[in-house]
Amino acid sequence: LGVVGVAGSNPVVPIFFCGISQYQEWEGLIMSIKFKHLKTGDTYEMLRDDVINCTNANDHQTMVLYKRDGFPDLIFVREKEEFYNKFEEIK
Repeated sequence: LGVVGVAGSNPVVPIFFCGISQYQEWEGLIMSIKFKHLKTGDTYEMLRDDVINCTNANDHQTMVLYKRDGFPDLIFVREKEEFYNKFEEIK
């Protein structure tokens, strides 16, 4: 997926589609849905659930992009099915 970063006051996310990088504004891209990890109870914010894995072994696998609450600089990706098995939405 690459590195997610912040540039000045306009946060941007590099999104990689099989090697092609496109920088887009955060606004309108973030789903911002809260989840709880079933094992630890830690809370997370889902950013996207339609990120495409472009590594050779797992090309086109759908991934979830998410971050842990309280740790804004840590961004994680996890295979979509695994994510929904290990996390539950906080309503």
